[in-house]
Amino acid sequence: MRKKKAFTLIELLVVISIIALLIAILMPALNRAREQAKFTVCKTNLHQYGMAMAMFLSENDDRFPESHKALFVRDNAHDNDGWCQWHNGGYDYERRIYTDTNGTRHENARVNGPLWKYLDSMDVHLCPTFRTFAVKYGKLHPSHNPDIPIDPRYSYSQNNYLGGIGYSNLDANIGVKKGGQIKNPSRVLLFVEETIWTIPGYATHVLNDTCFWPRHPNDPSGINIGDCIATYHNTSLGKKDEGWGNGVYVDGHVDLNSMLEERVYSWGTVSNSFMLSWPKGRIPADNAYWPG
Repeated sequence: MRKKKAFTLIELLVVISIIALLIAILMPALNRAREQAKFTVCKTNLHQYGMAMAMFLSENDDRFPESHKALFVRDNAHDNDGWCQWHNGGYDYERRIYTDTNGTRHENARVNGPLWKYLDSMDVHLCPTFRTFAVKYGKLHPSHNPDIPIDPRYSYSQNNYLGGIGYSNLDANIGVKKGGQIKNPSRVLLFVEETIWTIPGYATHVLNDTCFWPRHPNDPSGINIGDCIATYHNTSLGKKDEGWGNGVYVDGHVDLNSMLEERVYSWGTVSNSFMLSWPKGRIPADNAYWPG
């Protein structure tokens, strides 16, 4: 009877080594493909945001909605942790229910803004890459409430210089109210990804509502930095301040943007976040609240 030849230990080790080497070679490519798929989803989401705003403008005399409540409105009557709204699973926007931290359900909650009917599925409001960074770094969010689990709900904010915020006397002449007043639609952000952690020199304010408000160096409120573009695309999880953020522009195209770029004037340094948000063309030297 002929004996069957078995693999020797050395042969098995060689095969295992070859498999391990192939995995090591393929893993970076697989990771890049996975990240590219997430990136594509994010861009598609923002394209839909752009189309939704175009429809809204056509039905509302070309007037923008107020940025802080265009889509997601805080339940002021029951939510004492407004800073945590972006990751508060108690908000059920599709069924208009808010469940507070005590477990009490509040039916018919006014949590949806005027754009909601154009984007009425939660799938379109969250970038998959943002979720990964939010789970790791969400606790760095200012005023984070550890009793509210980090369950990201949305990741895009509306340019505050389009429509304003509607609750401050400073916004009387801020930005523009109508789409036709924008000087260069291809250079003005409509919606953008926003940081959830502060970055010295670039971000003093972060994502909470859906209002993206980067500030002018001579802002009359005394806040001269404000919000900034997100930094979690085209970077690793360990380098959270070194990436880029997606945004959809008024003309409908989507592009990556860096918060690191800036322009230096004799009267101050203007961030890229502000430059890409300002809709009136020439950037004023005094402050962002000027008519005309």
